[in-house]
This record gives sequence, structure tokens and C-alpha cells, in this order.
Amino acid sequence: MKTKNFSKLFIILLLTFQSVFSQEKLDAVIVNSNFKSKQELSFFEKLNSFETNFSWTDKAATYIPKSSENKEIKNLLFSVSDYGGITNLKYLPFKVNLYTVDSLRMPGKPILEQDILVKKDDNEYWTKVDISKSKITIPDEGIFVVFILLEKENYPTDFIYSKKGLIAVVPALKAYRYSKTYIRKSYIYRQCNYPEKCNIWLPEHSHFIMDVEY
Repeated sequence: MKTKNFSKLFIILLLTFQSVFSQEKLDAVIVNSNFKSKQELSFFEKLNSFETNFSWTDKAATYIPKSSENKEIKNLLFSVSDYGGITNLKYLPFKVNLYTVDSLRMPGKPILEQDILVKKDDNEYWTKVDISKSKITIPDEGIFVVFILLEKENYPTDFIYSKKGLIAVVPALKAYRYSKTYIRKSYIYRQCNYPEKCNIWLPEHSHFIMDVEY
């Protein structure tokens, strides 16, 4: 008799546990469905930036959401920098463009007919590229600002030893530490012979510091 009562008690406890566990899973689903991306990083998150280096023909993209004001873009902004203690990399040339957002929320196709060649000529934080003549507004799905490195023959030398090791002699970008809730996700495109890692846009575990100005 005691064995039967114990079995009944065990079944009741098991059903109770399953009910609570199922409710926890349901609550998790509800929380995830209400998940919202943050539009801005905090002041302290923005202080925690660093330099990111690239190689020839790399492309870096940062997502820009549609603003509440439907204004035309005046300038593209890039936080171009040196890297690993090597000075004057930020003054080397690069190209820029805007890309559409594809069905996977990744960079799609170029918006400007031609990439714009840029070369920083000051020591300001932002390198600004005027595209006001193109009269572009950001669509509902957003847009990508894209930073493009040139072919190897367009730079003065191939490699150089930095404090962080051997690097390609190309301009770098500053980036913020990754935040999974920050809406401005970044992506990288590299050309090489590894199909899983190259010749496709891949998510970047940081946020390249690029923006637009109205």
C-alpha cells in the first residue's frame, strides 16, 4: 500500500514539475517575442572602442536603420584609423558605397553606381564623404554603409610588422565592442579560396564605426 501511495506522489510531483517547466519555456518564448533592439549604445559602451584591421579588397558594412525624419543623406561618416602602432595608415585610400538590405537582413546590392574613392586629409575623428547630389533617403528596411579596401597594387607596400603582428598596409576602422541588442550590426566580406568563410557576407563580432549625416 505504501508503495502505491509513493508511486502516486511521485507521479503528481513529476506532472507538477513538467507543468512548471513548460510554463517557463512559454515565458521564455514570450520574452523573446517581445525582444527589442536598442538604437544607441550607452556613453560607456562608446568609450570602449578599438582599432580593427583589414586586408586588400575587404569590405566592411554597418547597418543604419531608418530615422524618424525622412531626410536625404548628406554625408557618409567613417572613423578611419591607424592600427597596431603603425602611423599614417589612416591616410591611405579606400572606397565607399551604400548597399541595400537583402531578405536575410545582410548587405545586398550597391546603391551608388560607382564606389567613391576617398583619402583622408585631416586628423578629425570622422572622415566625411559628401553624397548629397545623389539625393538618397533611407528606406523602411534600412541601409548599409560600406567601407571598401583597394587592391594590393594601390598601396605603397604589402606588409608591415605592428605591435599586433604582421599586417597588410591598409587603413583601419575603429569599432565598438559587440552588443547583441545593438541594432547597428556589422558584416565583413573577404575574398579567398575558403567558400565557408570568404566571398560571402559574414556577421562581425563588433560594430564598425560608420554612420550617415543628414
